[in-house]
Amino acid sequence: DELYRLAETPCKIPVLKTASLFSCLTSLRISDILTLRWEEIVDFAAGGKCVHTVTQKTKTEDIIPISDEALQLIGYSPEKTGLGLKRCWTQYPMKEWIRAAGITKNITFHSYRRTFATLQAAAGTDIRTIQSIMAHKSITTTQRYMKVVDSNKRKASNKISLIRKY
Repeated sequence: DELYRLAETPCKIPVLKTASLFSCLTSLRISDILTLRWEEIVDFAAGGKCVHTVTQKTKTEDIIPISDEALQLIGYSPEKTGLGLKRCWTQYPMKEWIRAAGITKNITFHSYRRTFATLQAAAGTDIRTIQSIMAHKSITTTQRYMKVVDSNKRKASNKISLIRKY
């Protein structure tokens, strides 16, 4: 619900909104979005596009698939060079936008990465796939990012029964 509200709320700095929502859709860290260049967006072997980059935090090569919606969001075209986000916008301007969306809890740019993991888990994506997309070396790291989704817990509770199904 909060992500929908952010997507629907205007932001005084449109590229901040775009970069924030892009992070939610891709799991890219702010450091990787700040340095993202369009030439890093390449064809993905499994179809579509991906970001082929060396992550700023871990300095490891990574391939992150990008949905068509995420590409449309950033206005991807080979003629452009990058998003143009400035780190300072992730402070007061981002807080102002979040408040305008009616969200009162503390959200940092890193929260968008957590949102990606939570939404993927809620959609039924297995943890190993989430781990791979997020470029975590350890599954334990991925588990820390993911909140257990109550609806998934409810479904799980109904999967086991003592009544035979014929």
